Amino acid sequence: MIKDPHFQLMENDPDVASADKGDLLTKRNSVGPRQATAEESYYGPPPPGKTVRRRLFAWETWIHRLDAPIILRVAVGHYQLEMPHPFVWTAMAG
Repeated sequence: MIKDPHFQLMENDPDVASADKGDLLTKRNSVGPRQATAEESYYGPPPPGKTVRRRLFAWETWIHRLDAPIILRVAVGHYQLEMPHPFVWTAMAG
C-alpha cells in the first residue's frame, strides 16, 4: 500500500537510486544532514528487517481503524510511519 506512493514521490529525485524508489530499505539509515555520522544524526531508526515490517503492519492496522477519529488516525499514523523510517527520503536531508 505504501510502496507505490513512495516510488511516485522519489521518481524524479536524482539523489535516490532507482532500486530504492518504492522499496523498503535494505541497510541501516539515519535522519540528519547528508553524510552525517551516527552521532551527528537527529534520529537513528531501527535496522531493516522484522522490526520495521512489524511496525509497518501496526501502522497499516492503525490507519484502517474505524473506532478512532480521523484526525487521531492521521496523527498517530504519521508517527507510526515516520518512526521506523523504512524508505530512502532525501527531501529531509540537509
